[in-house]
Amino acid sequence: MAKTSKKEDQMKGFFSYDENNGFVLHDTAESAKKAATAELETQRDEAIRWGEWYDEALTICWGEVTENISEIPEPEKNCYDYKLSKAAE
Repeated sequence: MAKTSKKEDQMKGFFSYDENNGFVLHDTAESAKKAATAELETQRDEAIRWGEWYDEALTICWGEVTENISEIPEPEKNCYDYKLSKAAE
């Protein structure tokens, strides 16, 4: 998986997930839903081809990121800590 910058990740407020592509961040709800729908179509095609649905289809989802990790500097320890906080709007 390609690493993105912290700023880039914080700007993306939506996600999609499936077992083939993993967790993917999106800029819009439309993009996240489109990705999930596309994977469902792929799974449907496979079900038709093989005569059965695979359990992986049940993991397909998309949604809004409500919280994410924020970096907290700890200058006295010369390091950082992290906490969950509301996602950037």
